[in-house]
Amino acid sequence: MDTNYANYYYMMRDEIDSINNPDIRRFANTLLNRVPDYFFKVPASSSGKYHPKSDLGEGGLVRHSICVKRMLEHILELAVAEFTDDENDLLIVAALFHDCMKSGTQEEYEKNNRTKFLHPLYAANFVITTSIINGFNYEWAKFIADVIISHMGQWNTNKNEDGTLPLPVTPAQRVLNLADYLASRKDINMTIVEDDEKDDTPAEEVKIEK
Repeated sequence: MDTNYANYYYMMRDEIDSINNPDIRRFANTLLNRVPDYFFKVPASSSGKYHPKSDLGEGGLVRHSICVKRMLEHILELAVAEFTDDENDLLIVAALFHDCMKSGTQEEYEKNNRTKFLHPLYAANFVITTSIINGFNYEWAKFIADVIISHMGQWNTNKNEDGTLPLPVTPAQRVLNLADYLASRKDINMTIVEDDEKDDTPAEEVKIEK
């Protein structure tokens, strides 16, 4: 990873630290170390049409991902559905990494940096593949992936690309869809503080180099 964007890496790691289950937290850190490099530098919206100003510019996708995670936590406090403690942690992972493959792989991004309509499927596959490689609980990985694939909600078709994304049906899918929807509204701005004094204390399996 380009060290110029290390601050955004540490911002994500700080959010991961809120995960209570150590196995799920360790898996989230593994995902963080395997996301494409562009994740740490691109805006959440290349056109600027669909996100608040705070999500634009360098690091915008990271800020948006954190906003979705924090919006999710607020929704969970309302007890809109019954989730176990582990499921709450898995939902946090889904929120943080729902857009981690927004332009596909790093190689695909370098060829064409546009948003891929089917990026939820890319992200879900990334989670499953990483879980298999690292021996993470498959049922937990499937829970994360199943939540991610429907986060686009009613915007599940695209006139310029083939394919139809699944609609959110389960309570977990609906919660992430709602969190992403609210975090993307232009009239709702959440402040994400970017701390220049980064904590260099190693976390589980955390390293910036790939």
